[in-house]
Amino acid sequence: MLIPTFALAVTQAMSIPMQAAAVTPTHAQSAYVDDKWLLAYQGKTTNQVRWDTRLPKLLWRGLPHFHTKFYDAHKPLPDLALVALSGPPEPVSIESNRYVTLAACVPHVGELKGLLWVDTGAPHPEMIFVVLDQDAGKTSQASLALFTRSNQLATKLPPQFVSSLTAWLSSRGITKIAGFTMTNAEDQTTKLPLAVLGSY
Repeated sequence: MLIPTFALAVTQAMSIPMQAAAVTPTHAQSAYVDDKWLLAYQGKTTNQVRWDTRLPKLLWRGLPHFHTKFYDAHKPLPDLALVALSGPPEPVSIESNRYVTLAACVPHVGELKGLLWVDTGAPHPEMIFVVLDQDAGKTSQASLALFTRSNQLATKLPPQFVSSLTAWLSSRGITKIAGFTMTNAEDQTTKLPLAVLGSY
């Protein structure tokens, strides 16, 4: 099951000293945060971006601040995203010098992964955070939970995001999606049609 496994994994990850510091939202983090600095990480890894002090601010600006069922009740979504991007990293993907994808897994729990997709060409930071939970008994199967602060992204997934997501799923050996949901800025969750992902 996704919920208890992820909660346990995050609790363990947050016990690691270097990764334990939770970000407390401040007035400065509510201000506009430029996201084009992400483009400089072409050819780098998610781990290098993870320790850039601008990333927590960007997550607080671009993701909802609610507490999710996938996480410790005391931890908001931006902290969850930071933890999910803290484990063994993957290469940073940048398409059209605009769309940035970061991916990694929760430390010590390889079947729990996170992907952050950012449109740096938008007037304000627009992003989608994805939680992927692989079935422990059948790693080719997984559930996907998407989160965004943008109502526009919540109602219509950009083709650039879908392309990045499906390429990532393929690289992870995922051939079957057991659950596919989107949660918007109002913490409202809806099921998404698998047809959006093509062959899945």
